Amino acid sequence: MSLTVTLTVEGATFLGTLSDPTDPIIRVTFPHGSAPFIPLKESLTLLVDGEELPEPLDLCALPTSWHSSEEGDRVFFEVEERDRVRLRGAVHDQRSVRVPLRGARAVRVGLKTLSGDLSFESALVDISETGVGLIVSEKSDRLLCSAMLSESGEEREWYLELAFRLPGREEDSSVIAEIRYRRLSTGCVKYGLRFDQDRTNERFGDGATQVASLVGAYQERLPEAA
Repeated sequence: MSLTVTLTVEGATFLGTLSDPTDPIIRVTFPHGSAPFIPLKESLTLLVDGEELPEPLDLCALPTSWHSSEEGDRVFFEVEERDRVRLRGAVHDQRSVRVPLRGARAVRVGLKTLSGDLSFESALVDISETGVGLIVSEKSDRLLCSAMLSESGEEREWYLELAFRLPGREEDSSVIAEIRYRRLSTGCVKYGLRFDQDRTNERFGDGATQVASLVGAYQERLPEAA
């Protein structure tokens, strides 16, 4: 999903794109060299529009970081809670609404770097056809940071292999997902990851887990876990 963002600063208009409106901190990408050099933590209004929206939305947002690269200039914004809810409601259909886990039967999720050098456990807190929310211990998060930073290569990619057993299933389901955000919580770290079906297919071949089927099975069996 890609939405158009119009930002007006001191009478000048700048056009960017918003690729993932579900994260608490949204990222707006501008063509290289065209992002406005704006003060951080100063409230601005973003006009978001696209075919997925019934009408344009005005969002009140605070810029929290600004990055420039040859691939494009990126500005990260913290959107006010009420506007974030409006945006989610406008772009999400029933399939992409994340379903929270209820009850005591938590779903444990195994995480592993693609190199296989590090593996650890986490807990699943919500799931949708686009991704999952996980709770990771602070120790595991530190180990993962060390492992990621030590990997060689010109371009680092923040992908993990996830293996989890859904309620009512006897076998683990494994998928590849991209880390979209990490956020400190009370005594742990909350991860948001986006499924990557293409990478899952490449890694597991004919036996690759189909994300849609996996999520559907989870949502159907959710009442059993309550």
